[in-house]
Amino acid sequence: SLEKAKATRELLGQAEGIGRTWKTTVGEILSTPRAAMATADLSAPLRQGAVLGARFPKEWGKTAAQSIKYFFRPGAYEQAMYEISQRPTYSLMKSRKLAVDAVEQLTGTEEQFLGNFLESGVAKKLGFGHVVAASDRAYSGFLTKLRADVFDKVISDADIAGVKLDGKALDSLTKFINSASGR
Repeated sequence: SLEKAKATRELLGQAEGIGRTWKTTVGEILSTPRAAMATADLSAPLRQGAVLGARFPKEWGKTAAQSIKYFFRPGAYEQAMYEISQRPTYSLMKSRKLAVDAVEQLTGTEEQFLGNFLESGVAKKLGFGHVVAASDRAYSGFLTKLRADVFDKVISDADIAGVKLDGKALDSLTKFINSASGR
């Protein structure tokens, strides 16, 4: 249709305007069906959060409830990511490679949402870009906050028990948390 052709031309024009190649843009367009299937999917707590939820039900429950807020309120998502960045353990999370990338980017980073096209201005004009962005916030926000909360819980419990976690133990901890939550 004429509308789709115009949208495609506009998207390619936008890509060239920000220094991206047409190949990258076409790749994103081709990944759109997979990303579209994930739209409005709030399954992160059961898909990628279940393993950590079995051992850390309190952290899982609170974070699952908050992820619904992230879907509907971008400000709630931004506040949660900011709060993680202000934790005393945040630099330790980053240095040990805990997957909390969403904190600094304030956008979702989980691979489920591959199609940047779906969040583009073109998609928003077509009426579905906002839903994709909301889904991404809920999904990424849940996983980022759960990882950070579980990390802090284990660090706190070890401290209370008088256990000193060395570099190897911290690396193992972050590897486990990342793996158990889909990273």
